[in-house]
Amino acid sequence: MDEHTIDADSLNLFKNIITSEFESHIYTKEMFFNPQQQKLCCILDSPDEKSIRDHHVKFGIKCDSITQIQQVTLGDQGDTDKLQVIGELAARLAHDLRNPLSVIKNVVEIMESKPKLKIEEKIICYGRLHRAINRISHQIDEVLDFVRPSKLTVTNNLLNEIVISAIEKIAKPDNVKINLPNNFVYVPCDFIKFEVMITNLIMNAIQAMNNSGQVDVRLFDDGKYATLQVIDSGCGIPKDVMPRIFEPLFTTKQIGTGLGLASCKAIVEQHKGIITVTSSVGKGTTFTIRIPKSSAVVSDKSVSHSAVPSQIAMPNK
Repeated sequence: MDEHTIDADSLNLFKNIITSEFESHIYTKEMFFNPQQQKLCCILDSPDEKSIRDHHVKFGIKCDSITQIQQVTLGDQGDTDKLQVIGELAARLAHDLRNPLSVIKNVVEIMESKPKLKIEEKIICYGRLHRAINRISHQIDEVLDFVRPSKLTVTNNLLNEIVISAIEKIAKPDNVKINLPNNFVYVPCDFIKFEVMITNLIMNAIQAMNNSGQVDVRLFDDGKYATLQVIDSGCGIPKDVMPRIFEPLFTTKQIGTGLGLASCKAIVEQHKGIITVTSSVGKGTTFTIRIPKSSAVVSDKSVSHSAVPSQIAMPNK
């Protein structure tokens, strides 16, 4: 920005100068004239201060001062993309929350209209309320985990224990069988984040099988890496969909935020690991997670094999 002491009659001279500035690679973006103080301030786009002074000398103009100001670019492509993602996420979350909120509203209206419900009716109503609330809670947690990633709290954990804890949080259909490994693997990880990741993978597997089929969870340990595999017997992933499955907001489901697998990938990468997927349409899908064990301290504590059954079949929650 430069400043000039000038009278009102000389403004025409500056208009002519502005016209010629394009040829000298100097462009006047804004002009502010104060007739009382006879001060003219110009905001210029120029390669450097010397170019401005040389330009003024060329036209016989005296410049009182030149001040460099920082150029701020608003609405660049990165910001636009972020706003678009936020807008789409908000719209999808609002859409997904509408259904469980409607369930809660309907159940409350039923309970208000029938103050003397039978115990069986109360159990049904409370069950519907709990399922709707859990669905809302899961969707909100999924969004928060994605947009506000927290720091890791890494300890040496028994991976089998995390798997069982994750399964206990899933409303598993009666027609789904989950097979657990007989071997035991320790891994340096954040217990809660790994539990979230495994929960998402198993829920995806159950949905891919249309709530009927078999899920195999396998563990491997080669000394350098701890490996977890979640294998389902579902419909598989088409080739044209495969490249996009880890993209935020991408989903082929009627409901859901599209953040489940994106969050899984983020959690794995936070642990300096890798996640890969193989799939065959009509046969099933395998997700493989490999986590480095460089910071692990293997426990000598023995674990009874009866503590982790090879098969688990839990009733609906």
